[in-house]
Amino acid sequence: MNRRDRGILIGMGLGDGCIKTLRKQKSGKTVAAQIQIAHSMKQLEYLEHKSELLRSIFGGVHTVRIAEYYQKTLKRMYKQCMVSKSNPYFKQLYKLMYPYGKKKYTRRMLDMISPQGIALWYMDDGSLTFTYKADGSISGCFFRISTYCSEDEADIICDYFKEVHRMELRKHYCKRTKLWTVGGRTKVFNQFKTLIDKYIIPSMRYKLEPITKPDGQERIAPHGVCKECKNDVKKLMAGLCTTCRSRKNRLSHGDNLKLCPTCKVESYARNFGTVSECCTCYQKRRRKGDDIVQSNTK
Repeated sequence: MNRRDRGILIGMGLGDGCIKTLRKQKSGKTVAAQIQIAHSMKQLEYLEHKSELLRSIFGGVHTVRIAEYYQKTLKRMYKQCMVSKSNPYFKQLYKLMYPYGKKKYTRRMLDMISPQGIALWYMDDGSLTFTYKADGSISGCFFRISTYCSEDEADIICDYFKEVHRMELRKHYCKRTKLWTVGGRTKVFNQFKTLIDKYIIPSMRYKLEPITKPDGQERIAPHGVCKECKNDVKKLMAGLCTTCRSRKNRLSHGDNLKLCPTCKVESYARNFGTVSECCTCYQKRRRKGDDIVQSNTK
């Protein structure tokens, strides 16, 4: 097994691939260990890509099967596509990746993975979220690999990327599962993207977009016109920009507008307090030592 093929198989095993142990048939024949990969129907193209990779490594024909089963949580039938491959080599991978009968991240295993294997790992377990500015433009991103492992394993993964690929990945604690994941922000993601970009297939490129510049942040968001202020903004929610939506929410909760007699600017009633002026004008008069005009309303 050459380094490229081994790195691909480890990437599949780290992601959604599951390596099964040996088992005996009724005839007494021992069946070799095998890898099983399953995805939803939306990722059929991605599974066919994996099937082609298995065919390039082991040869033969690996057909993608469509299975249907009943999902108890949602109480409905669910379709998925799956592929499997048996080979004696998976015995060695099982011992490497499942030393105690459970998948474990080790430095020895990570040293064998290739950039293409890392790309498969990210397409399986990776996710990308964005941070936004007040006007709705994208100011940065955060990517995560959902390893859900122990803290020691997360440290091993971070040390591997730091020493081998010079990436400062960070570990993150998940309160729900009480386990750890790894990831990074915009600068680290741009380095990570450069490593795996050419191995990402078209149907999975949504996990890399729209951050496309390798050395900076790119602010891309759909444009639209606010129904209230008629301004062209980059992010809308219910047809309103961030400012108009905030204004509408405050008015709906009883925070009425009031005109300041000094600056002639409308402001929210809570900004007046017990005086007839807005907070800005009140502070200016207070610094000057002028008399404060009390409000008639209580």
